[in-house]
Amino acid sequence: PVSDYSVKKPIKVEPLPDLKKSKMVELTLRSNVYDDEVFIDGVSYGATRLTTSLPKGFHDIEIRKRGYKSYKARIDLRKAQTINANLVKVPEPVVAEVTAAPEQPVTAPVASIVNKTSSASIVVIPAGKFKMGDINGNGLANERPVVEKTIANSFAMQSKEVSVGEYEQFVANTGYKTEAEKDRGCAYYLNGEPVWEATLNWRNPGFDQESDFPAVCLTYNDAKAYADWLSGQTGQLFRLPNEVEWEYAARAGKETEYPWGNEIGKNLANCGWCGSEWSNKSAAPTGSFSPNAFGLYDTVGNVWEWTNKKSGQSDVAVRGGAWNFAPSLARVSTRLILAPDFRANYIGFRLVRER
Repeated sequence: PVSDYSVKKPIKVEPLPDLKKSKMVELTLRSNVYDDEVFIDGVSYGATRLTTSLPKGFHDIEIRKRGYKSYKARIDLRKAQTINANLVKVPEPVVAEVTAAPEQPVTAPVASIVNKTSSASIVVIPAGKFKMGDINGNGLANERPVVEKTIANSFAMQSKEVSVGEYEQFVANTGYKTEAEKDRGCAYYLNGEPVWEATLNWRNPGFDQESDFPAVCLTYNDAKAYADWLSGQTGQLFRLPNEVEWEYAARAGKETEYPWGNEIGKNLANCGWCGSEWSNKSAAPTGSFSPNAFGLYDTVGNVWEWTNKKSGQSDVAVRGGAWNFAPSLARVSTRLILAPDFRANYIGFRLVRER
């Protein structure tokens, strides 16, 4: 059984803009220094060069680096904009004598690597209200009833699914072994049923992949382990999105079945029989298709994505469809309920970052 997500007592929030009329605008930030840190509205976005999507309107920008005077600006973001920040080095105090310390090998800290690969691909999802569930009457029983939900605060979300390269950083840093590698392997899809193959895992999912492909063959716990590691490396809390957050972000203000309308079209996403070069063959490199209005890629197809389960729930929902599932199962409200230790070469994940 799946928990009822209906809200019995609506949350009181300040009036919010109509999402259909809101607009996400691209902002690019550059600076003249290496390994800096960008803050937008008080939230860290990692290092420059950084390109992200933000709601149209006013935003406070700050770029910091130790030993430099911070760049600060308040901008009115109305159209795509690039900021080239020039950070000025703060003069070091003069001392009478300096004792030279032994030279140490220069190594790049893992946190810096993480910032450049993960934080730079994060977008802000604005607060708002939406209808959650089978709005158009084409769904399954577990997509009903349709319930109005309120997202009281904006939140940050990875614009793309976690990639093979990003998961490799985690494994290299921790020596973590996934559940597929420890026992039984990973499942693939054949004639409408999952088939287990002991040799399959995130490194070898049964199709050719590169570092920019979504990491698959990972269980719910494998995804949570990555989120915990990333949180420790960055000092910011990363976690799986809950189902309300996932569907709200995937809809991006729309009430249609897909971000572009009620028909799947051709070559607009990587799902079975969707007309892409990867359809029914393999996952595609993350970000191969146009993003939705919030700047999120692959919310339709590519790989199903794990969501966070509530305390006491035994099963977990994955959302979004996959490269080898029919378009009807890639609708924004579709829910596939699985055991948390299930893994397949068509399931991956993306994370949200707490404020």
